[in-house]
Amino acid sequence: MELKLLKTDVSVKNLRLKLESSLEDFKEKTPHRKDIIESMENSLEDIEQINTTYKWLKTYYTTNDIVQYLHIEEIEKLKIENEKLSNQLEKIKANLEL
Repeated sequence: MELKLLKTDVSVKNLRLKLESSLEDFKEKTPHRKDIIESMENSLEDIEQINTTYKWLKTYYTTNDIVQYLHIEEIEKLKIENEKLSNQLEKIKANLEL
């Protein structure tokens, strides 16, 4: 999953850079095409929104991944404690039967 996140990060940045470059080129060569320039600027804003949302999702995913790891770690500790307590209980029961 980490590789997918990295690829997505690079793809969004690459897309933004391409659009910025095309927009600057378009402004330079055809400044009279305000409709296309405005559309490209809006698309650039959309990409920024996508990037912001992506970063939030990535943080959310990473945080949840860490929390899940901590829960698994706690579960393993509780399993060990449970096993110890079960063993102690069996010893107590064995002593009571004597």
